[in-house]
Amino acid sequence: MFKVLGKMFLMAPLIKWEKGEASITIKCDPEYTEELREQYESIYAGPYVSNKHWNTIDLYKGELQPPFVLTLIDHSYNMVVKGMTKKMRETLSNL
Repeated sequence: MFKVLGKMFLMAPLIKWEKGEASITIKCDPEYTEELREQYESIYAGPYVSNKHWNTIDLYKGELQPPFVLTLIDHSYNMVVKGMTKKMRETLSNL
């Protein structure tokens, strides 16, 4: 689990990685969430999280290029930071 100031923006189930089925679950803008699911077979609603805001990405399928995956991770991080209070964002900018 990856967090920024205690707020989760990425999950990576190690059991799946150990089996060679690497995947991550990331936060996403609700409209972009649906767009990505329609466009890519390896992106879908993740288990145990809000389907409105979270997508799971199967990395092991090789459908998505690493730079695009990194862009999606950045988007997830930025979504979480955007939802923080002003005080939390100030704390983050001072780190």
